[in-house]
Amino acid sequence: LGIRVEWAKAQARAERWQEEITLVVEEMRRTLVYCDWKAGWWREQATLRRVSEDPALAAGLQACAEKQAVIWEGLAMSFAARWYKTVTARGHAIEW
Repeated sequence: LGIRVEWAKAQARAERWQEEITLVVEEMRRTLVYCDWKAGWWREQATLRRVSEDPALAAGLQACAEKQAVIWEGLAMSFAARWYKTVTARGHAIEW
């Protein structure tokens, strides 16, 4: 009877770990979606503010927004590259 109890406990732990892996992969996906959204948000900010009296200020705002968008895209690409190798090396399917 004791061995059956230990087997059941081990089985439950294994199932919890599988669930944890599923959750972590989902968190990874959501992080990538957020980075993509944030890059788009920065590009949108560049078009929302109108500075008609100073073209240099408008160009600076546009450049700043584009720089931030590129940073967020770079983060997403960096995360995806690192995570993809790790997750697929362990035999888990991902749909990014």
